Amino acid sequence: INAEYMGLRFKPSTVYDTPSLMQDILGFLAAGTTLLKHGRVGRPHYRHFRLVNDTLCWEELHGMPRPKFSQLALSNVHQVVLGRYSPVFQRTETETENDFYLSFSLHYLKKQQRRTLDLTADSDAEFEAWVMGLSHSCSRMPHWGRPLGLEQGANSSGLDARELSVCLANHVHPRLYKEIRKQLQEQAKARRVRAMMLSKGELRYLSNIDIFRTSAIWEELHRKGVLQEPGQTYVPS
Repeated sequence: INAEYMGLRFKPSTVYDTPSLMQDILGFLAAGTTLLKHGRVGRPHYRHFRLVNDTLCWEELHGMPRPKFSQLALSNVHQVVLGRYSPVFQRTETETENDFYLSFSLHYLKKQQRRTLDLTADSDAEFEAWVMGLSHSCSRMPHWGRPLGLEQGANSSGLDARELSVCLANHVHPRLYKEIRKQLQEQAKARRVRAMMLSKGELRYLSNIDIFRTSAIWEELHRKGVLQEPGQTYVPS
């Protein structure tokens, strides 16, 4: 958790809250970035990916003899799965937890067979951009392959059943959720308001985890009255 962020005066908005966010993301993906592609055989390898008219294109990096070009029409994609759950991903062990949370799979049909395109980004920003842009382009909501395991979600005391369910379904460690909730409640008490006013983007910088997990935290804390929508009037406690 980014504790220093709590001490700052929150800005009206962040890059995550701007009206042009999706347009900016699609422009970024059109230019392309390098992603680590996992395959059914051999070792993972880097490829240059770019989005062209709702088609995901990739090719071998410059310098390769006779670089191979491939593409996937996003109209064939039926799932965007966060994390490493596909059989292809299971071939290679996850080196760190961070690798897991930078990985995603596109599930699609090819000649009536179910296939996956399995990718790992190099940074949180690239992971978020690719998942948001591809999900938007194929009109599929991203979701986790499986809930967070109970053994991974230790220290869940102090959460009601719905809070715990939200945490596990969205891969939010209960300890992190409780720490964010506590800090927001303490800040609200210090400012003599019932709820803190934060956007999802602002909470993203506070939580220091990706926008997908952050959004799940925001929705639950908003439901519980711990957070208010930006632009609403503060309610005195």
